[in-house]
Amino acid sequence: MKTKFYYQENELFHNSYREEQEELELICRGDMDGLFQMEQKKRTGKLGKLAGEKLRSEKNLAICAMTLYCRAGIRGGLLPEEAFSISDGYIQEIEEACSAEDVSSLLREAKFEYTALTAQRRNESARNLLVEGCKNYICQNMHRKIEVNEIAKRLHVTPGYLSKVFRDVTGMTVMQYMMKEKTDHCGNLLKYSRYSFEEIAYYFGFCSQSHFGQVFKKWTGMTPRQFREMYGVEE
Repeated sequence: MKTKFYYQENELFHNSYREEQEELELICRGDMDGLFQMEQKKRTGKLGKLAGEKLRSEKNLAICAMTLYCRAGIRGGLLPEEAFSISDGYIQEIEEACSAEDVSSLLREAKFEYTALTAQRRNESARNLLVEGCKNYICQNMHRKIEVNEIAKRLHVTPGYLSKVFRDVTGMTVMQYMMKEKTDHCGNLLKYSRYSFEEIAYYFGFCSQSHFGQVFKKWTGMTPRQFREMYGVEE
């Protein structure tokens, strides 16, 4: 109660809870620009006093803030163990700091490190979702000829961006992946059905039986006939 009366009588107020939540949300979203802009704004209140000695108080406040930053990072996509390890490292440095300025500098560094990492994780997640969307579209349209432009339009990105992200994530181009998937499906028909090579080529949208044979041999090392002779299951 004594502390409460001191703040009231001296018209002192803690930092706004709304501002605190806004800062944590920026960290969670990986919004570096927003965090920079927020730093330029004047705070509406004061930091609390968590110890009689100034440096100890600053360290205690920083440790509390690190706990919040760590949780915001986890909400933003960081693995808990990764986030906790970062927090532990900074808290140890904070404990060893010799001035309030050093503590403040460490806390700011931690805040931006968490923000940068959550931005990276969100970007990776978005890239993976894009790749999965591309794979699903290919799977749903396996039986006709489709182009990268068509897939990109459906996923609301440019063909160039889709191609780059897909290759970065999977190690192959969109068309290579498409041909490999078609080859796998064709292999199943060659094994378990008696459809002719021409029928299989037509069914999976190849422009000709010859083109089907070329693609199939590229991915399996065998012609469709050799593959069926080796792996075909007799009825």
